[in-house]
Amino acid sequence: MHIDQSNLSKIERGERYVDFLTYVDWCRACGVSPATSMRKFLEQDDSPRRPADTSIPKSARSQPTKHGPRRDQQHSPHRVPPVKVVSSISQQEFLRFAKATLGMTWDQLAAAAEINARALKTYRMPDTSKDFRPLPMLARAAIEKLLDGHSA
Repeated sequence: MHIDQSNLSKIERGERYVDFLTYVDWCRACGVSPATSMRKFLEQDDSPRRPADTSIPKSARSQPTKHGPRRDQQHSPHRVPPVKVVSSISQQEFLRFAKATLGMTWDQLAAAAEINARALKTYRMPDTSKDFRPLPMLARAAIEKLLDGHSA
């Protein structure tokens, strides 16, 4: 049986094995069962091995870095997180208000807000209905945009 000498020396030094087949060949050549030493093969880590008596020089240790603002953020104005406004009226009241304010039919409102007319019908249903669906944020934003454009 032929085993590459460089791989054999790596195996004998306890370094990470080059490949599994080389390891199996080495086990067979030494008379060791590959099944019993499989766990040792699989549990090896990829970190380079260092003799126990050596330490990492101070210059090679990672230094904590001071994280300041990045160059592109140094002169930008202070950012304030957006405030989420919660409406106090129900979605059915909101939709009726939008329809009345814009003076549109339900189909016209759906077309203007780019909402499916059938979906708008489920948004208008009472909360207790089994077909009720909550108004999506994008649909509500589209209707609010229509109301803003109408009031301006």
